[in-house]
Amino acid sequence: MNITVTISDEEYKAMSHVVPSVEEWVQNALTAKAYACVCRVVEQNTEYQAKKIAESERLSIVKGLTLKTRATLDAEAKVLLEAQILKSESSKEDNLD
Repeated sequence: MNITVTISDEEYKAMSHVVPSVEEWVQNALTAKAYACVCRVVEQNTEYQAKKIAESERLSIVKGLTLKTRATLDAEAKVLLEAQILKSESSKEDNLD
């Protein structure tokens, strides 16, 4: 999968001064984060210790899962929280009567 990242010319100039290759740095950062996310998903959805199994097995496990995006999970949590708040407020009003 290709992902496009945009930074300003000034940010690129500054990064180029500090790191040998901005593109390589971005690739390494993304690869490290992806590895951590894969391990987390495997451990949350199986009994495996992700770092103790082969990469191909970790990726196969993730491939077989049906996962919601973080945005969807956050939206669902917000709806539940709002429902709890409304229920709590309604309960308080009932107690005042």
